[in-house]
Amino acid sequence: CIRDRGNTGSQTATLVIRSMALGQVRPRLGDFLLVLRRDIPVALALGVVIALLEALLAFFSKGVGTEILLVVGLSMLTTTALGSLVGIFLPFLAKRLGADPATLSAPVITSVMDLLGVMVYFGYAYAFLGDLLR
Repeated sequence: CIRDRGNTGSQTATLVIRSMALGQVRPRLGDFLLVLRRDIPVALALGVVIALLEALLAFFSKGVGTEILLVVGLSMLTTTALGSLVGIFLPFLAKRLGADPATLSAPVITSVMDLLGVMVYFGYAYAFLGDLLR
């Protein structure tokens, strides 16, 4: 489930790259901030919905406790929002560096989000369940 958050980033990157190709945004700070300002509420809303659905699924299918529900829900929320941020950032960075954002974005986003997703998940797991390790 955490691995799928790269999809959020790839979808966001696709929209950013399309906007760049149509000349609606250029690789400059003002346009980056505009896209960021528009995307953050959507990413957070999507993250909340996914977090709630995943937590409900975990509760009803596995009957797990509150701490595990928090780990699952917060991980989904965080990685969904991070995926969107990475999806915005990478096309702008690629264009700024003179690379083709379309060929760079999807593979890099998937790799970055795999790494971040695992780090976020285990970070929350340690924060909420770390006392079980002692």
